[in-house]
Amino acid sequence: MVTDIVNGISVKLNKTFGDDFTTYSKNTEQGLHEPCFFIQLLTVLNTPFVGKRKRKDFPFDIHYFPVNDADNEAMIEIGEKMADSMEFITLLNGDVMHGKDISFQIIDGVLHFNITYSVFQNEINTESSMETITAGVKV
Repeated sequence: MVTDIVNGISVKLNKTFGDDFTTYSKNTEQGLHEPCFFIQLLTVLNTPFVGKRKRKDFPFDIHYFPVNDADNEAMIEIGEKMADSMEFITLLNGDVMHGKDISFQIIDGVLHFNITYSVFQNEINTESSMETITAGVKV
């Protein structure tokens, strides 16, 4: 599920900002090529509900690394554009996910855009609730 959401975020970022921005989802040892985005998953929260239902919250911190880290105006514009565009993402299977808890801030020359995508899941009971019964009929 996480990989599907990360792919949906990457596609949305590419549609919003174009090919001039690289998107990373894995740590790179050789450095980043600015301007770029780095998608980081934070702590996943599982909330149980009645029965075998549960909600999984996937909070993400999407970092934006600008070419010039002193250009706060450009980072604010990117953050506002992300706030408008990242609310809904489409997964590769066609499902649409709604983001919540949207916020952004600039820390040490890097824009941190926070958003949470939630999924409800039902555990399917594969056990049979009935046993075999035989009936005899006489005439």
